[in-house]
Amino acid sequence: MTIGPLTFTPVDLKSYEDVCVQFSEDAFVESFGDAKRFHEEDGKGSERYRVWLRERLAKDPTSVVLVWNASKIIGQVTAGKWKVDPSVGYVSLYYLIPEMRGKGIATQLLKKVCEVALEEGFDFVEAYPNSEFTSTEEDFMGTVSMFEKAGFIRCYEAGNKTVMRKALNR
Repeated sequence: MTIGPLTFTPVDLKSYEDVCVQFSEDAFVESFGDAKRFHEEDGKGSERYRVWLRERLAKDPTSVVLVWNASKIIGQVTAGKWKVDPSVGYVSLYYLIPEMRGKGIATQLLKKVCEVALEEGFDFVEAYPNSEFTSTEEDFMGTVSMFEKAGFIRCYEAGNKTVMRKALNR
């Protein structure tokens, strides 16, 4: 697939709720090896995610966006703001379909996240990549080097995660 200019659209639940559920489930498979944590013991994880997604979008319609390459949806980004410090935005999910991974698209997504955060009045964006590369599946939040190239600085280590922050210029 040729990579053209990417576009980002808020999720239209009537049309794309199932896509978001599929992407979230796949993110669990990529992160943990299977979807058990997504579905949980009662098998109702998909239903819970749909409720969460509807509530999230009702509060903040731009917090979950789809990523498009021409007319094909190739990913999803979910972002938010810290409850303890609303000047700090964060990304809780960067998701790309398998055939689009490893092509530098995450760098484009990160740039867009920072642009939107600045437009929405955030002072900082944080990221939580693994401190050391483990595998493509485990590093779904991007790599420390990717964030450093985008101007993020290392703040501190928390387990195997590096808390990274970028000050947004106003």
